[in-house]
Amino acid sequence: MQEVMTLNHDPLYAGHPGIKRTYSVIALRYWWPGMRKSIEDFGRSCDLCLRRKGNREFVAPIGEVEESTAPFLVTSLDITSPYVTSPRGNKYILKFIDHFTKYMEAFPIHDQTAETCVQIYVTQLVTRHGTGSKLITDQGRSFMSSFFQDTCKILGCELRAPPVTTPSKIAPLNVPSLTSYRSVSLH
Repeated sequence: MQEVMTLNHDPLYAGHPGIKRTYSVIALRYWWPGMRKSIEDFGRSCDLCLRRKGNREFVAPIGEVEESTAPFLVTSLDITSPYVTSPRGNKYILKFIDHFTKYMEAFPIHDQTAETCVQIYVTQLVTRHGTGSKLITDQGRSFMSSFFQDTCKILGCELRAPPVTTPSKIAPLNVPSLTSYRSVSLH
């Protein structure tokens, strides 16, 4: 029973989904007396889940969102932090969202430097999705650096960083996929 619960809760592909989801997944293939209580106890004793639980209140963005007419033309990048340092030394998450499809990817990173952001952007995103025509970021130091801006120029991508008074331009980044964050923040 312990092994079944661990295999359906802990691995990267499972992403520490929580008690209800873990129960639903396990119930598709297994049953044992007291299964619900076993899974509840298991979920409540997961140290990583307990340390990562935080405020889950959603605040809706105000204002207009940058419109896109095709997939991966208008995209956004943002860094969320801080998270509990993972076993691999990562404590930030670099989020990528396509404004047209709402497709999202999240990458664990160990620091917020422009070099790290460029490396992920180029090797993980541009190589698979292309540069698009607009990349929207906040005014974070790593995105405002000349290194990041020069990289975008070389790639032919217009870098936009709306004024602090209009955070709604990066609104898709404010609607995170909680399961993705939970999963990625462990690695």
